[in-house]
Amino acid sequence: TCLFAGVFAEAPDSEFSLISFINFPTISGSFKIRLSQGNVPIHIAPGAPSVEDHSADGYATMKISSANPLVVISINSTIYNKDYFAVTDIRVTKDANYYDTSPANKFMTPRYATYRCNSVIPVEFPDHNTTLLEFKEMHLRAFASSEESTYNEVCPRDIRINAPVAALTGAAIGCTIVGIFVCLTAYKLINKRKAKKALVAENHTD
Repeated sequence: TCLFAGVFAEAPDSEFSLISFINFPTISGSFKIRLSQGNVPIHIAPGAPSVEDHSADGYATMKISSANPLVVISINSTIYNKDYFAVTDIRVTKDANYYDTSPANKFMTPRYATYRCNSVIPVEFPDHNTTLLEFKEMHLRAFASSEESTYNEVCPRDIRINAPVAALTGAAIGCTIVGIFVCLTAYKLINKRKAKKALVAENHTD
């Protein structure tokens, strides 16, 4: 996400890389990521991602590796309070330097559900303010408590984006109904006046 004159502009889709996790016992899903430093995108051309399964200790690590430049992104997904999963630590290693996010819970979701977010979610690195990792079109499930997901946990950003659209749609429908009512009322009044004029004219003729 780029900042121009105080307005956020979403980076083009071509700067995002699609990452898919399939056939892993603890992690499933996909998302797009964009890594940037100083607002300059770093090209990520990932090979096949991997998952280090530490479910006995309550977590698993998703690993994304890219060459030229050499970048490794490690994303920890953790079981939280037995019934939830969340992404916690994220580490980006680039050219032998590493950058860590805060360990706070991110994308927390019930284990029977799938986390879904089409919006761009920026993740910052507190000790490296110029480094930014962005996620979008995320569908993520971890440590599933059932074979099939029975619920989608929609991110607040998607809800905020969709709410104004729903409100505008509702307002448009409301305006249309009011307009129809006004037109019908006016039509009835005009017909009533015409009927009165006709009756007066008829009385004068008699």
